[in-house]
Amino acid sequence: MRRAFKSASTCLVLRRSTWVDAGVTDPSRLLLRLMGMGRYDGEARRDHFRRAAGSVGTAGLRDLRILDGRATVRRVARLTARERILATASASPGVPVVAGTAAAILHGSMWFDPEFQIELLHDLKGSSRHGVGRTTRRYQISSSDVVEVDGVWATTPVRTAFDVGRIPPDWRGLGYLDALHRAIGFSLPTLFRYIENHAGWRHIRQLRAIAPLIDGSAESPAESWVRLLMLKGDLPTPELQIPIAALRT
Repeated sequence: MRRAFKSASTCLVLRRSTWVDAGVTDPSRLLLRLMGMGRYDGEARRDHFRRAAGSVGTAGLRDLRILDGRATVRRVARLTARERILATASASPGVPVVAGTAAAILHGSMWFDPEFQIELLHDLKGSSRHGVGRTTRRYQISSSDVVEVDGVWATTPVRTAFDVGRIPPDWRGLGYLDALHRAIGFSLPTLFRYIENHAGWRHIRQLRAIAPLIDGSAESPAESWVRLLMLKGDLPTPELQIPIAALRT
């Protein structure tokens, strides 16, 4: 049994074994799964699928997965969080700016949720279509809040701290801030001024409350969470990472 997807210049034939082995009962569903899309539309995306099929063969498509509908990687490849962010941002149309948790990872933060979403900011005329593991927003960000990291644009460390520190609840936001400060050591006075210049933003009260508690000495989010609980319980501020001298005999 065969099904064909035709265009003016190309006819792509999928054998039944190809899409049955992939665990789907309709070849159109195979296209959706391979391309990581919620729906199959757009001549540009059809062209991309045809190019992928032409380079590896129809059967070889089972060994590939496509990030963000464009970047192709082998299905057995285990990408790090940083590699996935760079691949998605590089393949995204236009000139996106990586923001939020993804920007913190690019700046070296070691602690994040495994199922984090890659947040991309596009200009007001850019694309805002979401994808698998990716959210996009149209936003006019200042050039002073953007820096280049490994060939893609990302929010600066201070702007990234401003964003992740407003992620509720407060214990989660503090964990992100401590991890980011430990990784790159952004200027706290600069962050305080940035907060005051952006009053009225969503969850700004949370950030204003936890920003003075930032401590890059915390080696894990759990330390940040326990410290916040102690402070809320009116306990003395704990001292982190106390050095212990070696005993001499």
